[in-house]
Amino acid sequence: MENGAGKDIARIAGRKNPLRDLGNSQTAQKPNTATALFIETLALLAVFTIVAVVLVKGFLFAGTLSREAASLSNAVHLAENAAEMVSASESGEMLFSLLNENGNARISEQTGDSCVYRASYDANMNPAAGGVFYAEVSWVPGQDGLVKSTVAIYRNNEAEVLYSLDLAVYVKGN
Repeated sequence: MENGAGKDIARIAGRKNPLRDLGNSQTAQKPNTATALFIETLALLAVFTIVAVVLVKGFLFAGTLSREAASLSNAVHLAENAAEMVSASESGEMLFSLLNENGNARISEQTGDSCVYRASYDANMNPAAGGVFYAEVSWVPGQDGLVKSTVAIYRNNEAEVLYSLDLAVYVKGN
């Protein structure tokens, strides 16, 4: 039995141990490891680039939405101010004088007692003759002192209305 056991031990001792070669720098595994590391680095770089592009596009889109929201908010404020001017006016001439600050207003259309006034405003919503925004305010007297008015806010050189407001006020004596 000893003879058989000795042969088994010699046979087992003669086998190569794969774990023994892990630290050996001359193994065939080294180039494959470098290639795998290179491929992993490229994959990580591609993922990082894609994430960066998506984030930059997201920030640009958010900036665009923010500018549009600011324009709409300013248009609403202009319409509110014009509506207050309409309600404070007793005539179309008085409305024109309230709208006209620094020569920013003019008569756009006139038919009898009805008028449409156009007032220009700069980017900061201050009255300016050659402004970026303009408000068109109509004055249409009706029966029994009721005056109908439409306030429309536009961005210069665009036909699309940013904000519109329809109102009616009672004017004593009309």
